[in-house]
Amino acid sequence: MSQPKTYSPVIEVKNITHLLQMLRFEDMQNTGSQELPPGQCVVLERFVGKENVSEPNLNFGLAEVVGSVQYEINFTQADVGKTIYYRCCYISTQGKKSPWSKTLTVVIV
Repeated sequence: MSQPKTYSPVIEVKNITHLLQMLRFEDMQNTGSQELPPGQCVVLERFVGKENVSEPNLNFGLAEVVGSVQYEINFTQADVGKTIYYRCCYISTQGKKSPWSKTLTVVIV
């Protein structure tokens, strides 16, 4: 059984193309790794809305459990020009979560 992490993954956008964003989750204690820490997955939450939404007003949803360091998000034409807000945390095999990451904000193209 794996213990929950005491820190969050770092989330970054590796590639942005029309209607697609490729995300990467980096383990700040093992940078450059091509794998998530043993016994951990990532919970990714996102919110699509207008720009400059303050943290307390972000209604995160669309939670997904991700089992790899890279993850692809697809959008529709209706999303173009909107802003997406991402945050993530580790989740252990016991279902315990790490702290949440800083929020990443990206415009959808």
